[in-house]
Amino acid sequence: GLGGGCGGRRPAAAPRTVSLREPWTSAEPMDGLRSASIDAPRQAVGQRVRSGLGRSLGWALFEGFGLSGLSLFSLVIFAWTLTPYDIGLGAVALSVVQMLTMFVEMLFHDALVQRRTVRQIHYDTAFTVCFVMGCAFSALCWVASPLLGWAMGDPRAAEVLAWMSLSMPFMGLSSSLMARMRREMQFRAL
Repeated sequence: GLGGGCGGRRPAAAPRTVSLREPWTSAEPMDGLRSASIDAPRQAVGQRVRSGLGRSLGWALFEGFGLSGLSLFSLVIFAWTLTPYDIGLGAVALSVVQMLTMFVEMLFHDALVQRRTVRQIHYDTAFTVCFVMGCAFSALCWVASPLLGWAMGDPRAAEVLAWMSLSMPFMGLSSSLMARMRREMQFRAL
């Protein structure tokens, strides 16, 4: 017959079991018991995530506004105590340091935050590479600072660049730690 030798009947399929770790992939509707057992943990996790996300967003905003306020306060103090020429020297040196620091801070940051799984070796590698880059860029600034002094016609520009560049190794030390805190949404610690 048409059934393939078994009197037209097909063997019954084994019942499918669903674990909480396995996503529901069947096209058949779930019964109430399974639905309740899966949805309750998901709802609890969702509430914890929303609560943690709200707190993290608040601390991130506090960090952003706090840094902006501190920068504004510093700028006002500098404007009262320094001449416009001195502020210009500092701004030029700071722009060089900030351009180099961007590589030190952001080389691994987004990758560590967005990667699906991160192991300790990833953080250790980022820490080491960023610290070494910070030290190398700082040394480069010390060696090349006379060129900035010559280009600006003021040897004080070389001194300002050299001393400002000492912040780069410290930025390298903190970059992987900041990425870990952001990944774990621990903005309060930042």
